[in-house]
Amino acid sequence: MPNWTTPWRTTGGPPDPATGCTVLAARLSLRSYRDFPRLLWWTLRIRRRLARFPGLVGHAFGADLRDGTLWVVSAWADRAELARFDRTGPHHEAKRRLRPALLSSTLAVWRCRPDELPVPWSEVRRRIARADRRGHDGPPVASVWTRARTTKPPPAR
Repeated sequence: MPNWTTPWRTTGGPPDPATGCTVLAARLSLRSYRDFPRLLWWTLRIRRRLARFPGLVGHAFGADLRDGTLWVVSAWADRAELARFDRTGPHHEAKRRLRPALLSSTLAVWRCRPDELPVPWSEVRRRIARADRRGHDGPPVASVWTRARTTKPPPAR
């Protein structure tokens, strides 16, 4: 569970109650604490871009500074907008540059009703734990990046 979080930021209009929204939760674990500043720099850069990206309903970030883990939760009007964001600009570049620094990543994607937003961190944690057990949580999102979990030791302190 993150011990530092940003508040949920609503960036778009409310999703259609009839169709709901797509939620993405991610846990990114670093190989070394030395990479944490770089991860946070990319996170801030992506966060600025998120505010202007069409289809985003809201988002929050968290970090567990004890074990070098970044947590992300975002809600999207639909799966296509999430996939489009995954392939564009700073997010695509961050994935490429940070891949060697990451020990493992776990993603969970699900649908929710607008009245279930913002997604509580306890629900993010539950969904991530479920995805860890299953290998993923829900159908794949087009080109959403995932890394296989490894059995390597935790990041050096």
